[in-house]
Amino acid sequence: MQIVEDIDEALPPIDPFGHLGAHLPVEAEKGAHLLDGLDEGVHLLDQAPGFPRRHRLSTLLSPSAWSKGPAECKGPGSGAHVPQGAEEAQRGAAQGELLSHNLDAMVLTSPPDLQRASPHPSPTPGALIAGVELVVGFVLLTGATLAGFALVHRPWANRFDRFGYKLLPQNLHAHWAVDITRLGSPPVVVLGMCGLALLAWLSRDRIAAISCLVAPISAVLIVELVAKPLVDRHVQGTSALSYPSGTVTAIAALATAAVVAAPVVAKGAVAVLAGLVVFLACVAVIVLRWHFPTDAMGGAAVGIGAVLALDGLLRLVRLARFPATPTR
Repeated sequence: MQIVEDIDEALPPIDPFGHLGAHLPVEAEKGAHLLDGLDEGVHLLDQAPGFPRRHRLSTLLSPSAWSKGPAECKGPGSGAHVPQGAEEAQRGAAQGELLSHNLDAMVLTSPPDLQRASPHPSPTPGALIAGVELVVGFVLLTGATLAGFALVHRPWANRFDRFGYKLLPQNLHAHWAVDITRLGSPPVVVLGMCGLALLAWLSRDRIAAISCLVAPISAVLIVELVAKPLVDRHVQGTSALSYPSGTVTAIAALATAAVVAAPVVAKGAVAVLAGLVVFLACVAVIVLRWHFPTDAMGGAAVGIGAVLALDGLLRLVRLARFPATPTR
C-alpha cells in the first residue's frame, strides 16, 4: 500500500531515548503533512456512494483513534530528557504505525458488496419469479399454438383423444360436470375478473390487478374470435368449433388470476385449489362430449399461459424502469 510506504519512509522509528538530533522538526513536519493528506482522503472516501457506514475509513483512521498522550509516545525512556520536536516526531511515528495496521485491517475486511462489485448485479427474487412466469406462460401459449397448427391438417380424433374418451365415458346428464362448466360462463368470468382485480388493488399489487382485468377476457376473446375459426375443428356430430375449449380457457384464466391476486401466505393453497378446478373443468367438458381431450388441454394452456405471460411481462417492465421498486 503506497500510503503506508510513504509514511514509513517519511517518519523515523520511535526513539524512546530522545537521540533524534536536529532532524526531528523536519521529520515531524513531513509526518504532519502526510497525516493531513490522509485525513482529506478519509473524507473523500467517506462521501463515496455505496460505502457502508460500518466500513467507513473515518472509523478506522480518525485522529480520535490515535489519542495517545505524550507519555505513551515517549516509550520506556519517558523520564529522559526529550529534545525540542522529539515529542511531535514520536507521535507521528506512532500514528503511522497505527495507520498502517488499520489500513491493512481495512483491506482484509473490505465490504463484501465492494469485493463482489459487478456491472451485472444478481437478479432479485422478484425478477426471478417474474421471469419464470413469463417463460412458463410463453411455453404454454406456444405449445397450444403449435398444436392448433397440427390440428388444422389433422382435425379428427387422435390416439390421445380416443384414449381420453375411453378413460372418461360419456355422461350427458352429469350434473356436477354442468355445474363446473358454469364457472366459464360470461357473467362468472366478468364478476371473477372484477373481484380478483379489486382484491389485488386493495393488496397494493397494481400489476396483479391489471393482469386479472386484462388477461382472462383477452384469452377468451382470442380463443373465440381467432383460434377456433383458424383451426376449424369440430366434435363428431356437431357443428360447433372445438379447439381450443373456450369454457376451459375461461376457467383456467380465472383460476390462474386467483393465484396471482392471492396474498403471498395463501398462494400455495390457492394454487392447489385452482389446479383442482382446472382439472375438473377439463374432465367435465370431456365427459359431456363437448370437446376432445386435446381441446380441453389446449384451452387450459391458453388460459394459464395468458395470465402468467402478461403478469410476468408487466413485472419485468416495471423492474427495468424502477429497479428499487418491489413487485410483490
